[in-house]
Amino acid sequence: MKNFIFILLLPLFWSAQQIRTDDIYPKENISISLDKIKEADDETSNYQLKIYKNKKLILKDLVYSKVGEFEFEDFNGDGIKDLLIQNISDVRSNWTYSLYLFDPKNKTFKKVLNFESIKNPVYQSKHNWIESYTVSGANYLSFYRIVGNRIRDLNYTIHDNDSVNFENEYQRAVKKFSK
Repeated sequence: MKNFIFILLLPLFWSAQQIRTDDIYPKENISISLDKIKEADDETSNYQLKIYKNKKLILKDLVYSKVGEFEFEDFNGDGIKDLLIQNISDVRSNWTYSLYLFDPKNKTFKKVLNFESIKNPVYQSKHNWIESYTVSGANYLSFYRIVGNRIRDLNYTIHDNDSVNFENEYQRAVKKFSK
């Protein structure tokens, strides 16, 4: 009977990822776990994210992730890497993520709402915006900013096709959104 229970629980242990982030957040003693709670089916939450500081839980959230991976990249220009959790990859390999910004003052993380709607997000620190280059029937580049804990669509899209001078259109966006 004990062996049977162990065999049933084994997949639960395999589906958990936990890492210490000492090289990302030095002296903060932060660890992050992403535990699978069910199989991915209809883009409802299938992982539980837990973030600990000094072994004390500081954030717990349910997220959907197709592959259960996370990475770190600065998305607000403060020079500190933030937490990205892979969300989906569509048929054209456009990836989306959930984003949690690290708050160095309060030593915690805050979720950016609706970040999952941005495909292939890349933060451009020079312009303080997020670019989304979407591969589809007609490829295009869109621009976003983080305002508080929400995404703001800058409502500017450059279509990447033969009839558009992409570089000129990009420079137009720079002029339009520069402070």
